[in-house]
Amino acid sequence: MKKPIPKTVMYKPMGRKSAPGKFDGTTSYHLDYKQWCLDNRPHLKPFDEYIPNKSAFEGMPTYKSDYVTHDIDMRASLKPHEVPRKCNQPFDDSTRYKTDYPAKELPQKFVPEKPQYCPSGAKLDDLTTTKRDYDEKKGGKMCSFKPDNNAYSSSAPFDDKTTQKIDYKKWPTMKPYCHEKDKYMRPEGQMDFGTTHLQAFDEKPIQMIGPHKPQSVRKNLGKFEGMSDYKDTYRRWSPIQNQKVVNQSGYVPPDVPFEGVTENQAEYFAKSERPRSSMRPKHQQVGSNQPFYDKTAYNSDYTRKEIAPCPAAMLETSKSAFNFNHEDSTGHKYYSQCMKPEVNSMHITIAPLSVHG
Repeated sequence: MKKPIPKTVMYKPMGRKSAPGKFDGTTSYHLDYKQWCLDNRPHLKPFDEYIPNKSAFEGMPTYKSDYVTHDIDMRASLKPHEVPRKCNQPFDDSTRYKTDYPAKELPQKFVPEKPQYCPSGAKLDDLTTTKRDYDEKKGGKMCSFKPDNNAYSSSAPFDDKTTQKIDYKKWPTMKPYCHEKDKYMRPEGQMDFGTTHLQAFDEKPIQMIGPHKPQSVRKNLGKFEGMSDYKDTYRRWSPIQNQKVVNQSGYVPPDVPFEGVTENQAEYFAKSERPRSSMRPKHQQVGSNQPFYDKTAYNSDYTRKEIAPCPAAMLETSKSAFNFNHEDSTGHKYYSQCMKPEVNSMHITIAPLSVHG
């Protein structure tokens, strides 16, 4: 069932109550700090009017006048020329080792004669324990006991007698005796449904138990006096109106508008000035009339060499210098070089994968 929900009421806290009377008076700040009449302060800074220079701005900074760009020539290579030095004099290969230690002739070394080997005249007895104990026996070739790979066939009838069939024969059995129960005979007379529980625990009248709630205390119906010590001590008193304090100074502000110029307007005014030119150097490439020196050690030492193409890649083309000779049973093809007076024949073998792939 849908129940009505009351709208929540906003409980705004009560503000602090102030005196209901209006404050008409002057504070101590207004009495102590009065506004005095002050004269204008004299301008102590000499007023010099700015006079712009009438000559045109040349735009030549110190950087351009002191640092002038100069033409830089290409620096000459300091690498020595790789030219072998030639000399007409024969090479002097004499050293101190050769002069101090000259080669001397040594006398012939005595070599004694080696004794010659004289074999013994006795016959070598090569009989060992193994040869004596384990002599060779002659025996026939061992026959194989492996059965022939022929299917067994027989014309005799199949004998299906097994131990199970012989020992465990089928014997004639008799049906076991089953005792028959007596038929149910209903007793005469009526059945008594009374039990000990029904006879001992019969139904008794029960009185309803009332609530055992404690008795409520009776309230005193006397008049409640809401006076407390706080309300008695701090009572609400009626405010006393303060007398208005009148300013007794004789200052009267003038009605004439201010006619003058401030220091900011007199000293800081707009001046005409041309935009400053860029001090960035120009993007000019430094050039030279000398030819470019591109000689390096790599160019002089490592000359370019021609690489001949692989002859196997040009076999099936017209540029091939080999003719097909024959092909073997494994699939390898043999080629012979075209006969020339100064070139001998040669053979190239190519695998079947490279040819038939």
